[in-house]
Amino acid sequence: PTCTPIQDAVPLFRLNQASVTDHFYTASAAEADNAVNVLGFVREGTTGLVFQNQVPGTVPVHRLYNSTTLDHAYTTAANPSTIPGYDVYGIDGYIYAQGICGAVPWFRLHNSVVGDHIYTTSVVERDNAAQAGYVFEGIEGYILPSD
Repeated sequence: PTCTPIQDAVPLFRLNQASVTDHFYTASAAEADNAVNVLGFVREGTTGLVFQNQVPGTVPVHRLYNSTTLDHAYTTAANPSTIPGYDVYGIDGYIYAQGICGAVPWFRLHNSVVGDHIYTTSVVERDNAAQAGYVFEGIEGYILPSD
């Protein structure tokens, strides 16, 4: 495949609000700042790199929100509006649909007890979250590593 230069990708920031147990991801530095300064989120670094515009081999990462469980979720599903209980809030970037161009699996986990989704490229974090009550739901897509 023809790979888009990694310089064209931007960080996908990862934040957490412990008071409501919600992980939040955004490619917007301004939105991340607002989440910290206004909404009480804490920065947890980046989870990888995303493209702001669709490039060959990528799919959109749709942001969803469940106002009942106060949970942000993200999906590459073709029709995200069919996920029960969640409203679609737009696209946070584009990631690869397959493990090409150096992209690594972006694991999706969900804890229905606390109402939280976690996305990670770390096998160790995935396994630790599973031991802490999160259910591994699969690979959401393939994201460029940020380190």
